[in-house]
Amino acid sequence: MAFKMVTPSTIDDTTLTSSTVAEPSGDDPVEYNAANNFSVGDFVFVGAGFHLIYICIQAHTASGGAQSPTATGSLFWTVQRSTNKFKAFDQFIGDPTTKANSAAWTINISDVVNSVALFGLSAATVQVVMLDTDGIERYNETIILDDNTGVVDWFTYWFSPVVRRTNVVLTDLPPYADASVTVTVTDTGNTVLVGQLIVGLFETLGSTTMDQVDLGIDDFSRKERDVFGRFSIIERNFADTMALTFVTDTSRLGYIKNRLAGRRSLPTVYAVDTQYLQNEYVIYGFFPTMQPLARHAEVSEIRIELEGLV
Repeated sequence: MAFKMVTPSTIDDTTLTSSTVAEPSGDDPVEYNAANNFSVGDFVFVGAGFHLIYICIQAHTASGGAQSPTATGSLFWTVQRSTNKFKAFDQFIGDPTTKANSAAWTINISDVVNSVALFGLSAATVQVVMLDTDGIERYNETIILDDNTGVVDWFTYWFSPVVRRTNVVLTDLPPYADASVTVTVTDTGNTVLVGQLIVGLFETLGSTTMDQVDLGIDDFSRKERDVFGRFSIIERNFADTMALTFVTDTSRLGYIKNRLAGRRSLPTVYAVDTQYLQNEYVIYGFFPTMQPLARHAEVSEIRIELEGLV
């Protein structure tokens, strides 16, 4: 059972070359125009960088760049979130990009990449296509998201609920720099949701031990009893958690420790292969705890606990 880490590449308006998601769309506001006057509570988006949405916190009249949302130390605006088109890259899984029927993004990154990951999906299929710098197709894979592992007999075939995978991590793309990667998410007749889309480079850190991975969730829903014992429930998001011990060559222990330490405060994709499926257990987030156990033998152990983004 291989334990992998995917280091995400930066996706902004310089690397996102095209998308079928319009801007503005959904509940996006209008784009910022320095010639307008603004009142407290007005929303605008800035069509550069990560395409962020800002809210006006101090009324002002048109005066140009000094009062722009992106001005250093601005007293007039505070950032809220990304536009619908860029929500798929903003590190908030629970606030997804939405679009009827299908959504597609074409990304061109100068880094070497060999992996694509999606989290917070609601869709029927995901297609990933990679073209090299000469426009030659090097990868074309369509993933059907139906999860049929709950079908174990004729009864469950007919009566078990339809369940779909919400996370997909592909680490079998050929490694290319300056490649064009197009990701298309489809669910004809429905609205597709994409919480996060990551393109990056994976490496194998080691192998999990004892064929054991601890899986769980941290639920942020609110459940309170009144004086009569009745529950008041407010459903909120939850975060995936995962903990495991993996082994690596003792000669690589220092390198692996430093690689993980360098990602300690940066959202990263972690994936575990099982005997049933590559990258079956995946998480996009951080590790609060990482404990290497150095040995004089040929292999050493590292215990890591992971918590996912919401």
